Amino acid sequence: MSSFMLHHIEKAGQETAVCEMIRVLKPGGKLIIVEITYTKQTVESLQGCGLTAVEFVPLSLPFYKQVVAVK
Repeated sequence: MSSFMLHHIEKAGQETAVCEMIRVLKPGGKLIIVEITYTKQTVESLQGCGLTAVEFVPLSLPFYKQVVAVK
């Protein structure tokens, strides 16, 4: 799980960080990312790293967004 971390990384490093998270997941593993911003970019990064099972999952908290991806 990544919570409120990606927005601290420069844009160029965000995709690298996301791809590394995916690399260490075991097959069938689930990556959950909770962020305030950049969720569209996060989904694009996940898809760019080869994941197709990527979705937004609503949270009951205002302003927070959750992206779930399965390897």
